[in-house]
Amino acid sequence: MSEVELILRGEASSKEMNALFRDAYPEHEDRDFNRTLSRCDAYVVARRGSELVGFAKIIGDDDLHAFLLDPIVRTDLRRRGIGRQLVAICEQEAAALGYTYLHVDFEPQNEAFYAAIGFRGSLAGIKGLAAS
Repeated sequence: MSEVELILRGEASSKEMNALFRDAYPEHEDRDFNRTLSRCDAYVVARRGSELVGFAKIIGDDDLHAFLLDPIVRTDLRRRGIGRQLVAICEQEAAALGYTYLHVDFEPQNEAFYAAIGFRGSLAGIKGLAAS
């Protein structure tokens, strides 16, 4: 396997991003990721050669709290440390930007991954805002 390169604020087209998200979430509906990337405090792409194989981003409140969003690795390349590296770079960048806390929401099946890299559980809430 070729080496994976992690690039802070690396190039990623909407076409590549949609393909990566469809790999992990078959129900994913294509969207324009250019707007998403332009609004991030930081993001990291993982590439194996020219292929986009991973992604993670942080968005913050410009004060204390940054949020880790969309950490994703192509399904056939999981459990090789790529996700840990993506999160580590996001964590370093959030600290460099002056944030005190890094939050992440995750599904129960991912709890062990996040616990292993230093996240602890907390109570949180979520409310969907889809039009009724």
